[in-house]
Amino acid sequence: MMGNFTQTTDTGREILCP
Repeated sequence: MMGNFTQTTDTGREILCP
């Protein structure tokens, strides 16, 4: 799958997924 999106964890942290 292509496209960047931000994933918010249950700890309230945002990570960038390629």
